[in-house]
Amino acid sequence: MTRNFFRRVGFGLRPEQDVPSDALEWAKSQVNKVPEYQWTGHIPSTLEGRDFTFSYNKAKKKARQKFKNDPKGYEKLFHKPNQEKIIEQENINLKIRYSEALIGDNPVYDRLLWFWGNHFAIIEKFLSPELFTGPYQREVIRANLTGNFENLVREVTTSWAMLDSLDNRTSIAPNSAKAKKERKKGRTPTLNENHARELLELHTISPSAKFTQNDVINTAYIMAGWGARGAKGSYSQVKFSQDFHEPGEHIVLGKGYKQRNTNSKLKLFDLIADLVRQPSCREFISTKLCRHFITDNPTKEMVQPIIKTWEKTDGDLPSIHKTLLEVVYEHCKNTSKLNNPELWLIQTLNLYGSTGLEFSRISNILEELGQSPFRPLQPNGWSDLEEDWVSPEFLIRRLVFSRDIAFKRGNYGFRLNFDLNDLISKNFHDKDNILSYLSSAANDTEKLILLSPSKWMLYS
Repeated sequence: MTRNFFRRVGFGLRPEQDVPSDALEWAKSQVNKVPEYQWTGHIPSTLEGRDFTFSYNKAKKKARQKFKNDPKGYEKLFHKPNQEKIIEQENINLKIRYSEALIGDNPVYDRLLWFWGNHFAIIEKFLSPELFTGPYQREVIRANLTGNFENLVREVTTSWAMLDSLDNRTSIAPNSAKAKKERKKGRTPTLNENHARELLELHTISPSAKFTQNDVINTAYIMAGWGARGAKGSYSQVKFSQDFHEPGEHIVLGKGYKQRNTNSKLKLFDLIADLVRQPSCREFISTKLCRHFITDNPTKEMVQPIIKTWEKTDGDLPSIHKTLLEVVYEHCKNTSKLNNPELWLIQTLNLYGSTGLEFSRISNILEELGQSPFRPLQPNGWSDLEEDWVSPEFLIRRLVFSRDIAFKRGNYGFRLNFDLNDLISKNFHDKDNILSYLSSAANDTEKLILLSPSKWMLYS
């Protein structure tokens, strides 16, 4: 058994943990059901975020009027205290994320959540990293990793966060009832293609399916009507509005989609059912899973077993995840995978026995390291490729942070005493070389400074 497996599919074994007798079964047993939260504090919801945003916008409007001629008063008495509250919400959502990684019993489930949360990424928009991305990943993705891929895509596609992020609520089909009203008022209705393009390109079939611009437009017609719309006295909620929808049949990848019964919203569900069963979808996401967990350049030998399980089970996610774990286990020793900054940070804290993130401004620390998980720069999420993370600047930042961790262990919730040799034997198959590398260090603090930014911690 290669001990790197525990870091490849999880966050490594903590000082108090024993090495599982069957590593593969240990991993597989974690993907069958949604785990209970270890976090004992309040867990913010999307609904709370919507209510906060509605109240905040009303208060902001009043504050601007009140401090119309006093910008310093506006900054001191309204903007600054409210910004602090908003930033603290992001830190709470990050603490929930990392509490599960550091003290939870299902690290493999959480690593899969990290993958899928990045696959179905929400880009930074007004208050989304602080209030909405965490709840979206918990309520929509985490809660649906034990079903099939079709259901997961449906839930993501029609989720409040995704619809709001990609502005599908502003999409008005050209022949809809809403478009006719807009033109009567002298306004030009606009069809928004953002969500449609991402459903095809990033979430399901990928460009390898060779879809056309007409496919994107017709998908946008099918999706028009789905949106996060507000009612008086509330911020917004997910609704399907026939008034925004394009009537008629729409052709995507050569197949027509038309209204069933009296409900046009079922067109989208029919389309998703077909997209997730396209061979290009299975190959795209199976390859991406291997790229994330095994190597930047997955081979056909790695990818094919996952595709076969997908076909056999019609996209059953626990089955797909178990096959992925088998493939990772098989190839773990003869491959290496660079840990992105977030994974490196949490693995470092976890291996050294951190019991929680007691320090403040987690988002600032992650930003310094180059990766804020709730703030991806592009809709395709954070890169899984080594070439996008190996820069002198960000590697130096990991080195600086390693020194901070070593000298301020108490600030990071570490156990002050642990057997570093035992910890290394649990988590690294190259134990002898690591111990030799650390032998020049005078004490545990120096050993931590050497080990944290070393190749053994940078890669799993």
